[in-house]
Amino acid sequence: MTQLLASPLTRLGARPPANPGGHFRGLAEQLDDAVLLVAPGTGLCQYANLKAAELTGYSRDELTHRSLAELVAVTDAPGALEQIYSALGGPARTLLNVPLRTRSGRIVAIDLRISTIAGGDGSRPEMLLFVRDAARRAAAEQIEARRALSVAAVDRLAASILNPEAVTLDRALVDYVSLLDADGAGLYLVTIDPPGIELRADVNLPSVFPKRLGAGDAQGCLTPLAWHTGQRPDTPFARAARAGGWSAFVAHPLSDGDASSGMVVAGFRSGRKAPDVAPMLGGVAARLVSALLLEQARSHLHRGTVGSAAALTQQLNTIFEAMSDGVFMLDADGVVARINAAGQELLGYRAEEVIGSRVEEVLVSPHSLDGALRAVLTDAQPLGEREAQLLRRDGHEFPARVQGLPLVDAQGRVSGAAVLFADVTHLKTLEAQGHHLEQQAYLGEMSAIFAHEIRNPLNTMATGLELIASRIPAEDSLQDTVNKILAEISRIDRLLRDILMVAKPAEVKIEPTDAHKFADRILTRFSPRLVRRNIEIARHYIPGTPPALMDSRMMEQVMVNLIENAVQAMGDTGGSLSVTVGPAARGGGREERQVAGDIQDYIQIDVGDTGPGIPAEVQKRIFDPFFTTKSDGTGLGLSIAKRIIHVHRGTLTMQTWSNVGTVFTILIPAARQIT
Repeated sequence: MTQLLASPLTRLGARPPANPGGHFRGLAEQLDDAVLLVAPGTGLCQYANLKAAELTGYSRDELTHRSLAELVAVTDAPGALEQIYSALGGPARTLLNVPLRTRSGRIVAIDLRISTIAGGDGSRPEMLLFVRDAARRAAAEQIEARRALSVAAVDRLAASILNPEAVTLDRALVDYVSLLDADGAGLYLVTIDPPGIELRADVNLPSVFPKRLGAGDAQGCLTPLAWHTGQRPDTPFARAARAGGWSAFVAHPLSDGDASSGMVVAGFRSGRKAPDVAPMLGGVAARLVSALLLEQARSHLHRGTVGSAAALTQQLNTIFEAMSDGVFMLDADGVVARINAAGQELLGYRAEEVIGSRVEEVLVSPHSLDGALRAVLTDAQPLGEREAQLLRRDGHEFPARVQGLPLVDAQGRVSGAAVLFADVTHLKTLEAQGHHLEQQAYLGEMSAIFAHEIRNPLNTMATGLELIASRIPAEDSLQDTVNKILAEISRIDRLLRDILMVAKPAEVKIEPTDAHKFADRILTRFSPRLVRRNIEIARHYIPGTPPALMDSRMMEQVMVNLIENAVQAMGDTGGSLSVTVGPAARGGGREERQVAGDIQDYIQIDVGDTGPGIPAEVQKRIFDPFFTTKSDGTGLGLSIAKRIIHVHRGTLTMQTWSNVGTVFTILIPAARQIT
């Protein structure tokens, strides 16, 4: 505050003229402050400049006839004169808010700077008073405080660019308002879909301001704008400002360098006007806000990129470990950097045992792969699938498929390689099985041709023998021989028919069929024969069983074969034949299914007998073609039955218990239920 009333007069030294004039008067008249020269003894004003006359309302002549006591309102400041006179002879002093009585009697607060100077003729010192209206100081202080707030707001906006994640748009807009000393503001950002601008943040923004503007209205607003009362409101923002009670507003576009990314609007309440520096400060603040938005976008993009990279890395690691093929990751020198779980299992090594080793020390083959893998690293040439014999850690050899892929960095340099290898033992087995099946198919086709070619002459032979038999007397001994030959021909014919069934089954006509009625029809037909052989029939039909998908004619052949086998197994002593039909279970017994009413995707048919059971040595071959324990059997019945069930996309299995009985189980698909 000591510099508040500093003046060039202080440079006049200690000897201004007693009758002010010359340099002293010229300098005093040029000052913005009022200047009084006061005699300390009488308190009379010796000199007053023009500013002093304007401040007090007295003429300059009137002032030179007034004492300091007449000018200072002693009643309002009892100690003011004492403080003024006490400064005599001491260092310069400043007094604030001293009450001054003007010529009209109005009291004005003034600030005084008091200096003591020597008289021009060597007489007693005189007082030089520099007088300023205290309101000017208050205004200056207010301007300085406003400037400090603006500087602080600029500092915060600038600092926010360095730490964009910690600053919200609302916080940035508060700083924008503080920088312009505005009463409210709004931040609009450009949108692509739909095109236009949209309000994203606001501070005390009147509600009449639009939340968004379409592309047409926004186009005219993405430039610097200013409006105040008395002007025509020719933009949506000007109209909103007038409707919201603002007397002025300024707007500045936000730019990302190439195009406008939005705009920021600041307004002033009725009775206030935008500062003269508002356009300039608004432009500076808009650039800072643009920089903040750009850094936030970059930070968000970086965070998203880092997050995506981390997620992608996690996914790649998951895929890497989940791959069924073994994988080596090699560096540029052919050293193992990673190996997945499948690779460890295939080769019998733990990861820590191979990481850091050269690939040729781990991927060992009687026919070296070193050269091919080196070419992948040196020439960046992929190694196509190659078959090789690899050695496990325990020395066992296995067939493998090996492949190498170079890894190239952003500069096009080979940074490593990925080596994939897989055990193809199973594939080799499948190839052998496929070859075997091809041979079987070929044999089946040849068997069909052979059976067909045999049946024609066989039928001719049977016809000829029947003709011979018709011409031989019944009592002739040759009649018995001819009948035996005809019986053998009939047996051969049945065998050939079964072979044709296995080799070339008839066309299948599958349709939804009531499995209960199907089984019941066959059992009814067998019933007289079973009664004669003292065999009881036990039917178990589970309610709610859906229709089965079957060819009734072909499935009848299966059921007849199973029932005849059961009858022959029980022999002349009789027993019990059980047939159970119901939905197949997915875990749990049939009793559980019946209670729960569970209907699944398959129908199950069980055919059981109480015979002696099937010996273990027979069980292994029971479905083999031409295997039979019957003297007159062909050995193709169960083989044909299994083939028929297979055509139905089902299964035929068997369970047997010594001296208890045997159960054959058929599973075939069920028809879908329409609800």
